[in-house]
Amino acid sequence: MSTSGVTLCAKEGTRLHKLLNSNEVPNDSDLDFVKSDISDIDARLAVLNTEIALLRDRLKQLEGERSTLSGRRTQNIGVSSPLRRMPPEVLSEIFLCTLPLSTTVRPRFHLTDSPWVLTHVSRYWRSVCISTPALWSLVCISYQPGFRPSSSFPIGMVETQVARAGRLKIHFYGDERMNPQPQIDVFKCLATHSSRWEELCITLTSVLAPLLAGIRDRVPLLRRIAIEWHIPVSQARIDTIDCFWAAPSLVDVSIYNEFRFIPFTFPIHNLVRYDLDAPWTIHHGILRLASNLVEARIIVEFNSEPWPSPEEAITLSLVRLCVSRPEILNYITTPRLEEISIHNPKSRSHDAPYGAYLATYLQSFVTRSSCPLRRLCLIEDPTPIPEILNKILSIVELLVDIRDPSMTSSISVNALILRLTVTNPADSIVAPQLRSILFGCLDDGNIKHPLYLEMNLGGTMARDLIGAVLWTCSDKKDWIFSFLRDKKRWFRCMLGDVFQRGADPAALLVVLQGIYILGPLF
Repeated sequence: MSTSGVTLCAKEGTRLHKLLNSNEVPNDSDLDFVKSDISDIDARLAVLNTEIALLRDRLKQLEGERSTLSGRRTQNIGVSSPLRRMPPEVLSEIFLCTLPLSTTVRPRFHLTDSPWVLTHVSRYWRSVCISTPALWSLVCISYQPGFRPSSSFPIGMVETQVARAGRLKIHFYGDERMNPQPQIDVFKCLATHSSRWEELCITLTSVLAPLLAGIRDRVPLLRRIAIEWHIPVSQARIDTIDCFWAAPSLVDVSIYNEFRFIPFTFPIHNLVRYDLDAPWTIHHGILRLASNLVEARIIVEFNSEPWPSPEEAITLSLVRLCVSRPEILNYITTPRLEEISIHNPKSRSHDAPYGAYLATYLQSFVTRSSCPLRRLCLIEDPTPIPEILNKILSIVELLVDIRDPSMTSSISVNALILRLTVTNPADSIVAPQLRSILFGCLDDGNIKHPLYLEMNLGGTMARDLIGAVLWTCSDKKDWIFSFLRDKKRWFRCMLGDVFQRGADPAALLVVLQGIYILGPLF
């Protein structure tokens, strides 16, 4: 075989073929035709290299053309795609899913936030976005120092958002430490549209509180308010707040006085939910008139008077109730009550053991109300829980909320876990009716994590227990895996944004036979 006069293989039987296929030493006369063959090969290689370079250039050109045409084809498919012609009603629903949770305080204003970023994709998207008022309803503004308020919320952008919105949900967080004028200007801007307010969550300062008078009789759509004070000086020179008295749609009220009780007036007859820290006499007056209440958080504070003698109990339609003192239960009956939370600080003392005292108190209340109570949440000291569970068998869901990082709380909660743990099959179950439990603590030392797992896995806590949750801020995860390895149980791990708390960027969720362990990833 040859190519343009150059043979690819030496001809069989020739001297060159013999030299190429053996280790024979060439003669001087052999070197001439060897060199001649090398020269012919070099010439042909040069031609081939040139042709290959040309072909490579051509291949590159063809591949580039193919890539361009493929991209154009993809674009054409996109143009004809149903997604490109999605009805505005569907697209607006998708846009709504991009909004932050209503409880999220945006740290700063930025055009890459939703819904602003949606207006920069295409003319169609912009049109749909601007014509969807619900996308613009939530206005979150915080003046906390770390939120760069001077440049975060240009008043022009606030006006633009308000103009595009329908009903408004205002979340406004003032701060005494920051320049008051921008706060005043933006709040006044929002107040001019108070007739469209549906929700107002606000942290008041000494300069913002007087501005509330300007919205009196101008909030016909307002359904929910949540008001708190920044620091004690914020309440200075404020005697009462009465601008919501004539709010005809107001049904949900949360007031956190915290530093000093300030009377608020609102349409009590309309209330479906209320959350207030106030003297008992204030609560009693509200409860007598609030016949439509479904949920109440009754926090008795600023109370210098002794508890009055119980009169005829007030009958309420409550489904959910939170009380800061069990004595409150003396004054009410709740035939529909399903869930109750009780603040139970460790510092309280009584003549009788407090566990039995609170259990008897609650049992008497449940019996008097004839209510279908199914969920109990005890905040702080969990000591009374076994007594309560033994007396009220309708409770099938238990929540324990430990906020005190002291050693006393740690001892109490771990003692409860031991009490609920059944290590001997012959022992009786303390709470056989329980279907689910949740233990939560802010301090990672409050709960011995393996002990909690042992309660649910090593021992049988309840025959019908279908789920348990442990919420903790602990970053010590090794105990989880060592325990599981020792128990030789199957498990799977899922990582995700389960909780966002403080500086913790995410959380760990381990799902193990219905048991959930929640804690930070990093």
